[in-house]
Amino acid sequence: MYRYTLRRAVTSVFVLFGVSVVTYLMMYLTPGDPAELVLRAQTVHDQAAVERFREQYRLDEPVWIQYGHWLWDVLHGDFGRSYVTNRPVSAMLVDNAPSTAILAVAAMAIALAIAVPAGVVSAVHQGEVPDSVSQVGSLLGVSMPNFWLGYILILVFSIGVPVRSLGVFPVSGAGSLDRLVLPALTLGSGVAA
Repeated sequence: MYRYTLRRAVTSVFVLFGVSVVTYLMMYLTPGDPAELVLRAQTVHDQAAVERFREQYRLDEPVWIQYGHWLWDVLHGDFGRSYVTNRPVSAMLVDNAPSTAILAVAAMAIALAIAVPAGVVSAVHQGEVPDSVSQVGSLLGVSMPNFWLGYILILVFSIGVPVRSLGVFPVSGAGSLDRLVLPALTLGSGVAA
């Protein structure tokens, strides 16, 4: 067991490194200069501003040196600044951590509320109709992507389809429990499957 855990930990380090390289290099897959793209989105067209941006974010250095700086900063908790709000990304993550934790707990509660009764019914009625219904529900939960289920839930419970929607839950915002139901149900149903 110890060797298995050690092997998985070492493998995870290499996987995380590979994911970080791919994630970083994806910036260069977009057509055009990253500095110009960011500044154009902010409606800045000054060439001097583009050069300052390249210098500030070290885009004037070779890619492997840029990656080294980026990795060093990330390992030290510096995720940079948001291009939209100009706030540190780490501060934004900390600010939103409580909401994320509440959503995760709510999704897990919904997952358990669905999975445990479905499992008990399947075990008690093995090979019968309730077991088959549970298996089909589980198959749908595993195979349906979360974004698609979320979209369907929004259509049915919030904004409507060509027929009338229920209009029960708000689509956006935070601060009340009714705004938590659809995201938690979307995330929890996949885990329940």
